[in-house]
Amino acid sequence: MPDLLSLYKIADKPVVRYQEGVRGLITLFEESLESTTEILSILDVDSWQAPDLWEWAKGYNRERNRRKIKERILILDTPAGRAWIKKIYKIPVHTTYRWIKRDQISDLLQFGGELNVYENRVMIALLEKGKRMGVIIESLVLANILKAMYELVWRIAIPVRK
Repeated sequence: MPDLLSLYKIADKPVVRYQEGVRGLITLFEESLESTTEILSILDVDSWQAPDLWEWAKGYNRERNRRKIKERILILDTPAGRAWIKKIYKIPVHTTYRWIKRDQISDLLQFGGELNVYENRVMIALLEKGKRMGVIIESLVLANILKAMYELVWRIAIPVRK
C-alpha cells in the first residue's frame, strides 16, 4: 500500500526523475527549452569539455536563444572557465555570467556538473565521463529555496566583462 500511495501525487510532494548517460542528460536539459521563466545556473565548465556533450550544448544554446529564454550563469573561476568564456562570450544573446571566485566558495570549485533552477524545477547534472547522470526534482518549495540561495550568491559574484 505505501508504494501505491507514493505513486499518487500529493500537492507538496516532490516528483523526482532520474536519467543516466549522455542521452538521459540531453533529455533532462531539453526540458528546460520549454521554460517560461529565466533559468538560473551554476556551471563547472571543466565538466563540459567532452566532445559529445560540447557539440550538443552549442545547438542547445542556439535553440534557447532562438526561443528567447534568459539564463543567468554563475561560472566557476577556473582556467577552463576563463578559456570557455573567451570562446563563447559573443554567442549567448540572452545569457548573463558572473564569476564565483575561489575564495568565495572553495568547496564548490569543481563539482563536475551543472545545477539549473527554473519554474518549479531543480535539475542537477553530473557530466564527468563514467558518472553521467541527472535528476530533475519538481517542487515549488525546493525551487524557491534554491532561487533565494542563488540570488544571495549572485549578489556577491563578480560580473564577467568582455
